[in-house]
Formats: sequence, C-alpha cells, structure tokens
Amino acid sequence: MTVQHEAATQGVILTDTAAAKVGNLLAAEGREDLKLRIAVQPGGCSGLRYQLYFDEREIDDNPNATGSCACGDSFH
Repeated sequence: MTVQHEAATQGVILTDTAAAKVGNLLAAEGREDLKLRIAVQPGGCSGLRYQLYFDEREIDDNPNATGSCACGDSFH
C-alpha cells in the first residue's frame, strides 16, 4: 500500500492512523491487488450512507453519478 503525505488533486487523504489501520487490514487479507473503495449510497438519517470496503476492480470515479454541481465537488 502506498501512503501519500501530500495534498492530492483528487481522492481521499487518510490520516496516518487510518492508513496504518487500512495497511493492517490489507495485510490480514493477504492480497496485493486490493484497493480501498469508498461508496456513497442512499440511506441513513441524512439521506446518505457511506461504505468502505476492499475491491480489486479498477473503475472510473463516481460511475453512478448522473451530474454534478457547478463547482464540481458534489454529485447526484
């Protein structure tokens, strides 16, 4: 797993503690091909539910988004 300690133009930045936890979980899986996937799904009190899981697939960012706001930070 590669841990990035600088600002990224896209993606999610993990704290050192979170990166260590993900690294330990990946080591327990015993696979080098997995990536941490973050999914946003309908549900929960605020209308959205977030899921984190390991996945071996390479897919585009936000493949189910049908549009975005003017600034590009939000999607629907």
